Amino acid sequence: VYQTGKWKELKEKCGEKTDYIREYRNNKLVGSILCLEKSIKMPVFGMRKILVSQGTPLFLSEEDGLNILEKFKKESEKYFYGIIAPTVIRPEHQVFRKAGYRKVSNYTVLIDLKKTEEELWKNLEKKSARWGHGYAEKQGLVFLQAEKSEIDGFYKIYKKTTEKGSFKAEDKEFVEGLRDTKISKLFLIKNKGEILAGGIILLDFNNKYSILDLTASSEEGLKLQAMP
Repeated sequence: VYQTGKWKELKEKCGEKTDYIREYRNNKLVGSILCLEKSIKMPVFGMRKILVSQGTPLFLSEEDGLNILEKFKKESEKYFYGIIAPTVIRPEHQVFRKAGYRKVSNYTVLIDLKKTEEELWKNLEKKSARWGHGYAEKQGLVFLQAEKSEIDGFYKIYKKTTEKGSFKAEDKEFVEGLRDTKISKLFLIKNKGEILAGGIILLDFNNKYSILDLTASSEEGLKLQAMP
């Protein structure tokens, strides 16, 4: 998803600088990685530009992967640092290790949706999670795909969420662009027609997985256990 032309198009519409690093063999494309240039505020150093790539780079063989990762390293030398965030489904750990990359742990949660509803329910680790699910149902909360007319309502909640969390919000155009595409859907949690929370789900049909990428909730939504 993060390596698609659609993702690149939306990022550029929001003013972000993007580019592909590509690897060719015998005039044939065998590897590619989509990079984003971002500016971040660093302690002591102030504002610095970094090179970022989301999702696992695309390549045909291990050799191609090593070559494309080496090219990313060289390109990163122009920046304060470079970072790649591969998907958990296709982390390609071996290739990254061979290329000399250092791993930074994250806290991604994987859920196997092939399991039955009963199995998924049992696997909820905390009693509070099970309680929250039941409480939300009792309050009459519903989970629906967002309509175009509901973008403004969700974005207001999302903007307040980012302000409280002290992190940069994506542009409204970016969120609107992912509302209903082949690679994404925006879902809302509502109560009596009022938007309480929501999130963008990214879809990778080739590898058969989805990612909950962007979430937000109002104060009332948090009280009613509406957070996606």
